[in-house]
Parts: sequence; C-alpha cells; structure tokens
Amino acid sequence: MSSLSEWYTHQVLTPHSEKLLTEIKTTWEERLEKTQQIHKEREQALEELGISIEKGSVGISTPKKIPHLVNLRFGKIAIYAASVAQG
Repeated sequence: MSSLSEWYTHQVLTPHSEKLLTEIKTTWEERLEKTQQIHKEREQALEELGISIEKGSVGISTPKKIPHLVNLRFGKIAIYAASVAQG
C-alpha cells in the first residue's frame, strides 16, 4: 500500500503542487499579459470563422478561409426578418 501512496504523491501531487507554486509566483502584470494574449488569440480565431467583436458589438461576415454557401433567394424568411428589424 505504501508504494501506491508514494506513486500517487510522486506522479500526481508533486506536478500539481509545482504548477500551483509557479502560478503563485507570477505577478499580476504577467497574468494580465497572458490573459490579454489568450483574448487576442480567441478574437483572431473567431475572425477567421467570420465573427468579429468590437466594443460590445458583434459582427458576422463570411469566413475568409473556409468554403461557405450563401442563399441568394429572397424568400419569405428574408421579408419577415426585414419587417421584424424595422419594428
């Protein structure tokens, strides 16, 4: 039994503890910089999919790198959507 608990301590707890220690040692500025970098990467990924987010507004466009289909038929759904948008 002691070998199992030693294995668990060595394989699971030690790396987890080391990760927590490195997180504790990082400054708020480093954390903020890392968070901003992640935010930029996510925005770039969304833009590649045709979704842009700026100052609280969301815009949708056709994806640049992914093939896509566009419905060119002006049907009842488009007329309904336009009438709802106008109020």
